[in-house]
Amino acid sequence: MHSLIFYGFIIFFIATSLVGIDYSTPWRILKGDFYLGFESVVNAFALLFLIDWGWPPSGATSYGPISSRGASGEAMPSSWEDWRSWPCPACRWR
Repeated sequence: MHSLIFYGFIIFFIATSLVGIDYSTPWRILKGDFYLGFESVVNAFALLFLIDWGWPPSGATSYGPISSRGASGEAMPSSWEDWRSWPCPACRWR
């Protein structure tokens, strides 16, 4: 299912390139029927991209985190205040 995200980015890159060429050169390629088809394809891929981006991973039962445990097995903080006081072994400033 995540291939739609990949192809969405490819289409967005091509669309952005065509808009840049159309805007910065004297050649006007985005006009008439070509522009209508171009807009329809880009909008369709944008919709598929957003649908796939919001789709839960296969086997997931909720949108929550996969694991609520840290690397060493301790419970991870759930609020900002807890995060600020959570021990960070890589943090040298504490």
